[in-house]
Amino acid sequence: MLRRHLLPAVAAFLLPSAARADAPPAKTLESQRFLSLPLLAGVDVADTSPTSSTGFYWGIRPEYVFAWTRPRANTAPLGVGLGPYVEATASTGTSQVWVGGGGTVVGYFGRFGVAASGGVDVDWVRALPSASPVFGLFLGFRTAELSGLDLPFGLRVDVRPGLGIVPTTVIVSAQLDALMALALAMFTAISPAAHGFD
Repeated sequence: MLRRHLLPAVAAFLLPSAARADAPPAKTLESQRFLSLPLLAGVDVADTSPTSSTGFYWGIRPEYVFAWTRPRANTAPLGVGLGPYVEATASTGTSQVWVGGGGTVVGYFGRFGVAASGGVDVDWVRALPSASPVFGLFLGFRTAELSGLDLPFGLRVDVRPGLGIVPTTVIVSAQLDALMALALAMFTAISPAAHGFD
């Protein structure tokens, strides 16, 4: 009699536990770190009232991002990250060379990335280096699929507000990760050779 009443009670206790054990594990956030070495090339426009100055703009902007991502089936993960950056840029229009750094916040939406940043640059060409804040926005390819690399490739816009003798400057540039550029260059070099063996 005792067994007859005890077995259903034990089964009722064990079956929900077994169901929970068989259920797929909940997707949790994964902590990752990404290094990128973006190259910049574009144009800048400086408000040197009563005129404006336009020139070619180029530089490099390494970033190190601490990210938290959520994996998704058969596609790139979602996530958010933040971290420091440093940059060295130059302009032919304003004859300025900027060195500085700051912080960036990155949103990973599959293979599309959005990054907002803010920092301080110093103009090392002038006799007395002039510090200036700079704010930027990046839109383009940026994925958290690869281990350690997020390979940004897209468009960025930076604004450097006028401060003292430094003019207000708007910068529009293409941003391409140096490692991605190297991979593309190698692929371009290898492709003709591969066709030669056909």
